[in-house]
Amino acid sequence: IEFIAAPRESQSPILAQEAAALETFLLLLKQCYDIVLIDCGHADPVLVRVAAMQSEKTFLVANQDVPSLRGLVGSFDKLSKFTYNPQAIGVIINRDDAKHQMGGVIKEFEKRTDQQIALSIPNDYALAIEAVNRGCTIYDIQPRSSIGKKMESFINKLVNELKAAKATDQASPAPSEASPKKRGFF
Repeated sequence: IEFIAAPRESQSPILAQEAAALETFLLLLKQCYDIVLIDCGHADPVLVRVAAMQSEKTFLVANQDVPSLRGLVGSFDKLSKFTYNPQAIGVIINRDDAKHQMGGVIKEFEKRTDQQIALSIPNDYALAIEAVNRGCTIYDIQPRSSIGKKMESFINKLVNELKAAKATDQASPAPSEASPKKRGFF
């Protein structure tokens, strides 16, 4: 995995006129890599929109709390102003706690946005802190942990989707230079 540094918090958000340069940059990345992961907050709507329009799959992440889910509903409301494929957007719930009584809020979120939760990552604070302190992944420490199992299953699903998309690409005629075929997940 290769990383490009995130902007500093004090850096100004991407301007609309810079979006074309960003689109070109993402096209170059997609030519070099099968999977491109972009960790961008909803605070920069231009970056989110450009990434979502360029990708085959975009995952929005929220915590299992009312303010985070409300923010996610707001993101979907903003996205609805643009043309996008709702099946290309997925939702991941981070730090899902079975003891947390948020089932009703999750159901209301799914109803309001017409989105099903793609992945719920279990909350294991101690394991996550150990991974950060040791500088390795959770999977390196406890591959059979509930988080490791969920992530492995989810990654396998994404890889299979990517392979299926590649097989479809190879079976179909080559796209013209004017409209390059989208590859990868964001």
